[in-house]
Amino acid sequence: MMVRRLFTAAFLAAAVLTAGCAGQGGAAAQPAEESGGSAAQEGEDREEAAGGDAELTEETGEADPADTADTEEAPAALAEDIREDEEETEPAETDLITFESSDGWFVKYDANLIAVTEGDTDVTFEYIGESSGENRITIRYVSQEIPDEALYEAMAVDDGLPEHVRREGYFAGRSDVWSLRAALTNVNGEETGREYIAVEHNDGTLIVDVLSDPEEDEAIRAKISAVLSGVLDSFTFTEHRPQTMYTYVSGRYEEILPDERADDAAADAESAETAGTGQAAETAESRTGFVELGEDHTGLISLQDEIPIIWYCRDGVILDADSGEQIYEYNIEDDLLYLRDVNSDATFEFERVIE
Repeated sequence: MMVRRLFTAAFLAAAVLTAGCAGQGGAAAQPAEESGGSAAQEGEDREEAAGGDAELTEETGEADPADTADTEEAPAALAEDIREDEEETEPAETDLITFESSDGWFVKYDANLIAVTEGDTDVTFEYIGESSGENRITIRYVSQEIPDEALYEAMAVDDGLPEHVRREGYFAGRSDVWSLRAALTNVNGEETGREYIAVEHNDGTLIVDVLSDPEEDEAIRAKISAVLSGVLDSFTFTEHRPQTMYTYVSGRYEEILPDERADDAAADAESAETAGTGQAAETAESRTGFVELGEDHTGLISLQDEIPIIWYCRDGVILDADSGEQIYEYNIEDDLLYLRDVNSDATFEFERVIE
């Protein structure tokens, strides 16, 4: 019987490896934090399985003839079981429909769960599956308005703006399309499920209004989230000119040293040159910091160390690209950039390098 168990374990291991490769080949790539497992963990599991098979081999020695005869039927039976399992877990096909807008974009949606309503100036994708509230995405294009203005008008109520938190980030999976975001909050600062997204698009702004009412049932909430996210994730531009409303920010800025630091740098350079070390230029350069702000909203700040950053259009926010925490505030006046360290409150001044 030990040989039978060994044969069965080996067959299952081969089947699992085959199914795993097929799954990786057919599935769409997902962000790391949303993935259900990891390749490293799978590798460890497979190594443990291989180790177990090796131990069985060492223990079995010679096969029992009576057990060997039974193994001839095992492959067919196991294969049938595997086919049944695959049929049970195979996802149901969805009827994906493409909605294409004359404003230069399209999305795909599940017609079994989303109803589309076109208005005079907007289009709404409403979730029609099981839920206890309203869940929908409304998209409209506002011509000749920058994102800040269009976002304010979309959110404004009679007495101003409702409580909200502001964010920024890439849109439609593209590193060349930036968006401004605002999520409404209640009196406790908790997000309510209403979010506005403003995207500069072809001399105007796309406003994406997302509403998802609270849902107590966790499974239903997850279903709604997946369906609405699927619509947004499928967003594709068919005609999109480069964003230009914030290009005045991007560029390279070099530090203007305060008098005392400038004197120290000059003294160090003179000392190095006098000593004949040939390090004068390098010494002076090492005393001067710089800021690089890329058009894709990434960048680099070099003061004592070089730090990769993400810069926001509004509020002068600069984040550490690795940790996601805010580390600086900036302000631009003509060709001057003023930087403040939010932790130490130290300030720095930089001037744009004209190439």
